[in-house]
Amino acid sequence: MKESETSTVIVNKPRPKVLELRSVTLSGKTERTGGLLDVSLLLREGEMAMIHMERSQSSRAAASMIQGLTKPYRGDVLFQDSDWQGNDFSRHFRMRSRIGRVFDGQAWIANLNINDNLTLAGEHHGRDHKSMHHEIALWSKQFSVDPASRERPAFVEPSRLQIFQWVRALSCHPSLLILERPMRSVATTWLPALVRAVEKLRRRGTAVVWFAGSAAEASDDLSKPVLHFRWVDERLHPIADLTRSPSRSDVDDMPEDD
Repeated sequence: MKESETSTVIVNKPRPKVLELRSVTLSGKTERTGGLLDVSLLLREGEMAMIHMERSQSSRAAASMIQGLTKPYRGDVLFQDSDWQGNDFSRHFRMRSRIGRVFDGQAWIANLNINDNLTLAGEHHGRDHKSMHHEIALWSKQFSVDPASRERPAFVEPSRLQIFQWVRALSCHPSLLILERPMRSVATTWLPALVRAVEKLRRRGTAVVWFAGSAAEASDDLSKPVLHFRWVDERLHPIADLTRSPSRSDVDDMPEDD
């Protein structure tokens, strides 16, 4: 190479961080609550973690911790490099507005109809009214539900109610999407539609934490990178082979975290 010539080295910068758990311990009041013991996890834009749970486990406490609604006993939870510490509630408010969530269990205000429930969070976070309704309409059309429903949650069948949860979580342009057993009460034939929606957001940069209630949720149509974990004994154990059924010896043979 001549002295006058220069070479260009292209360095691929890592994608921005979205969610980081640093040695987090979350006390579970009961075994079902789903505690965490010294757990670390990093998700960047477009990445996804699927956490496989036992039927008796609940993800609610862990999901609320990620969303800054509850605090861990020890360790740090960071969303887009910002923690949930302190009393700067306006900052927390802005952070939380960028997180979409499908709840495991009760997720509706009983005396509001479906339409009002869908728009409540967006209005609470000051989203543009026209843009919000446009997004809700688009996702509702994709899932074949009526966003203008005036029914109250108690009068909506569980499968439709769950799909309305998908619409609400997806329509807030989330930087982070938390899915807690999203296929609960929904026929497996709906999984491809949910996966397509999740993949669309991932291409935009959304990071996803998917608490899976069934191994069937690990669709082959989910693009890499997807990190799979089994949630056992308050730890997240990486899964190397999804085709194998878990056994007690598999977990016992896993190395302890450093």
